[in-house]
Amino acid sequence: MKENNLNTNTSKNSEYSEEFNDVNKFLDVYNKLCNQYVASYTHKQQRPPQLIDKLPINQLPYYSSRLHNALSEIYLQGPLRMTELAQTLGITKYNCSAFVKKMIKEGHFIRFQKEGNSKNIYISYTEDSRKLIEESNSMITDYITNQFDKHTSPEERKELVKSFENILKIINKFD
Repeated sequence: MKENNLNTNTSKNSEYSEEFNDVNKFLDVYNKLCNQYVASYTHKQQRPPQLIDKLPINQLPYYSSRLHNALSEIYLQGPLRMTELAQTLGITKYNCSAFVKKMIKEGHFIRFQKEGNSKNIYISYTEDSRKLIEESNSMITDYITNQFDKHTSPEERKELVKSFENILKIINKFD
């Protein structure tokens, strides 16, 4: 009968178990962070009301996190093709097309073709939407900065930045 090496107490297996536990601990923390981020980012009621109620983008009668996400992505990446925007938002191209059509009608997006490339249609934001997303992002950044200043010391913030840099360095090594 084959012996289960994971349950033996040799020093080699103890080392393996310890390394394995470190990976599991990392994955647990990573999953918790991701779940908290997703929960706070996708559910308006879980965001701090003292911030959310003041954001200019949330004052729109047809506000949605999809609109905020789309404007943010276009703001960060520049104009996107419909397929790219759909992938970024995690929706089908058909649903993205309907969403974009509505946002064009509301004055938030524009469609255009780049010169010399009539095949691809790009989506960008209007000047009013650029101002809206910049103001909202600025308020979010100020809120987060104030929360960090209020609840952490300069040393803790430096340690947190160093930790994030190390995590990114490790993740960037992944295949």
